[in-house]
Amino acid sequence: MFRQISLGLPVILILLGMKGTTMLFSEGLLQAPSLEIVRHSGDNNIKLFYDVDFTCTLPTGTELPVSVYLGKKASPPLVLTMTTATSRIQNDFTLKAVKENVGLLSCWYIITRNNVSSELSLPVNVTITALPAPTISIAPYHITPGRNFTITCTVPDEYANSTLNVYHSYDARTGKTITTLVGSVFLENKFNSIVYRKDEADTSDSGEYTCRMAINYYNHNLMSPKSDPIDVNVETFPVRLRLGLSYYYQTCAGRLEVFVRHSWGTVCENSDWLLGRSTADVVCKQLGCGQAAYLLSARNSSIAGNGPIALGQVNCSGSERYLRECNIGALQPSCSHSQDVGVICTGFPPAPEIFQSGYSFQQSGLIQRSSVKIECTLRASLLESTEVLLALQVASSSSEIISKTTRLGETVSFLLEDYTGPKDLVCAARLEVFGEIFSSTSKKLSITVPSTEITTKITTVKYVGVIAVIIVIVIAVLISGLLYCCYRAKKKNTQTITNTTGQMNTAFQQTTEC
Repeated sequence: MFRQISLGLPVILILLGMKGTTMLFSEGLLQAPSLEIVRHSGDNNIKLFYDVDFTCTLPTGTELPVSVYLGKKASPPLVLTMTTATSRIQNDFTLKAVKENVGLLSCWYIITRNNVSSELSLPVNVTITALPAPTISIAPYHITPGRNFTITCTVPDEYANSTLNVYHSYDARTGKTITTLVGSVFLENKFNSIVYRKDEADTSDSGEYTCRMAINYYNHNLMSPKSDPIDVNVETFPVRLRLGLSYYYQTCAGRLEVFVRHSWGTVCENSDWLLGRSTADVVCKQLGCGQAAYLLSARNSSIAGNGPIALGQVNCSGSERYLRECNIGALQPSCSHSQDVGVICTGFPPAPEIFQSGYSFQQSGLIQRSSVKIECTLRASLLESTEVLLALQVASSSSEIISKTTRLGETVSFLLEDYTGPKDLVCAARLEVFGEIFSSTSKKLSITVPSTEITTKITTVKYVGVIAVIIVIVIAVLISGLLYCCYRAKKKNTQTITNTTGQMNTAFQQTTEC
């Protein structure tokens, strides 16, 4: 809103004038005052349609009251505005930065008692050099993949017939920032804003958006500075539940943290919002940790974090699959880590690991001796100092065989002497975290236990087989010997009778049968 300055002044012949009138001076001019433009916040630019403040300082000892004038340096000068000084030597004026009020301006004064006027001050040059930066806004404030968003650039009503440009700046893979013009519209008299709409946003739409105004004012091309940038991040809002401060491992319990604006930050509650069960359920669901079992607050548990605070209000109905589908409030709100919130999901703690020594991380084993060594471990990151009770149980009845107390992450060994069964075992864990008792059970470990009866049967079958093989060999040897004996006897008892006188030979073969 600009102040409307009344510049109209009555005309008094020769001595006084009004805006747009010339001024005549009497003889015997007094010492000239000094004129300066008042600079605000170090800004040396004079913006179109903005107020320009001046101070006209009278010489020390000037007789008061006087009439003080501000006008264009000319011959005679053109009065733009005036004031009456009765007690001060410094006199302030305000003019609007428009065509009629630019150029070389001076101030002077006339003593009321005798109408004697002063010389003109040294002039100051009033030149319109700038435009105000447009304002920029975005809706919705949180943008997730696939959603639409709009950017609105607005200028004051006085700046009709101007051109508004929208720019998008983003970091290229080369490490350089690239700025592109994504929209440009000439505003007619009845419009003072433009809207840039982006449908189905993705991560390539992330970056900074700015606006800039250009106007041709009486053949002078004026360009505004860019608006304040608005940061657009197409956020997926990944979540994690973190225990501790130094580093991160995935768990199903701990302080709730969300990745926003390129960094992990906590979620805090205040008098207007408390973490609800439905929102906690969505967090556990997104992490694959079941449902929310307990809600945590830094006011009554040791989950306070450090570093950035990402979100202040998150409201889910419970049907959402991801936190980004919920109604998310202000990013990076003004609250403290004493208001951080957390969740314990039904997936906490993780199941212990159970294995037979010599059969690492397998779910089955084979006993070859009379004793068996079973090992159990419960791993829960960043809770290594927490005590846990690990018990070896019968899988079918959950009856306890033996138990030991250790710390999370440490392995305990159970040595079972003269073990003959049962064959299926589990490891059960029980621990206290955040003042609550939690328990979990490992997968079943199946043990193969050879029995005495089975061993005896196997041995008997083995001996019978050996005897049978020996009998077969003996029979084969006896048959072979008998056949050989028959062959030798046949050859010995065959005779050939030959007639020496040339008569027909008669062969007589006598075979002795065996």
